Amino acid sequence: MLTLRELRNLVTIPECPKRIPTAKQLIESGSEIIAKEVLARETAISVYVNGYVLYQSGKHYTVFSIGDCETYEYESAKGYPLKYELSFFENENWYVRLIMEAEDRLEKNQERIKAFHKVCSYDRLIEECGEIPSGEEDILESLSTNDLVKRMLGILNERQREIVYLFYFEQWKQKDIAEYFKTTQQNISDMIKRVLRILYEYAKQEEKK
Repeated sequence: MLTLRELRNLVTIPECPKRIPTAKQLIESGSEIIAKEVLARETAISVYVNGYVLYQSGKHYTVFSIGDCETYEYESAKGYPLKYELSFFENENWYVRLIMEAEDRLEKNQERIKAFHKVCSYDRLIEECGEIPSGEEDILESLSTNDLVKRMLGILNERQREIVYLFYFEQWKQKDIAEYFKTTQQNISDMIKRVLRILYEYAKQEEKK
């Protein structure tokens, strides 16, 4: 049995990665897979020599650094916070702690996707762009399917999509996005406003179809 402690000694743990690779980027990176476990028909977890973990459950994927799997904290059924240190998992099967991390991340990702459905909500547009004409909020609030979100993202350029991804899905702050792109926070703020306007106009066109 390969333990988590042994696995961590076999990989290079990324030091404070600024940007986690996507599943596709990781798969195509050429990095060697050090450990892999198929848990069910459509569920598997893999650890790459570069220290990143890829977890797939059905159509959902998540990627994270093995270095993020330290102390595990959660809330008990009675509402009490519980904590398990890394040492609790180090001599267990390598994937036990990683699956716990992966499932938590998938759950958070789904929450972020639901939140993104509200990106063009009336309140959010007011917050980011100022007042918009009365009555048009109904158009925006109708954006509630994954297919529509995908089409909306498809009309943005690569830089706009990445900023949307970091801001709404990864929950980065504008100043961190600005640092990543080597620009000012004001530029990022303006970009987000432009993107919201683009999505708003697209939503109006979709409503007319």
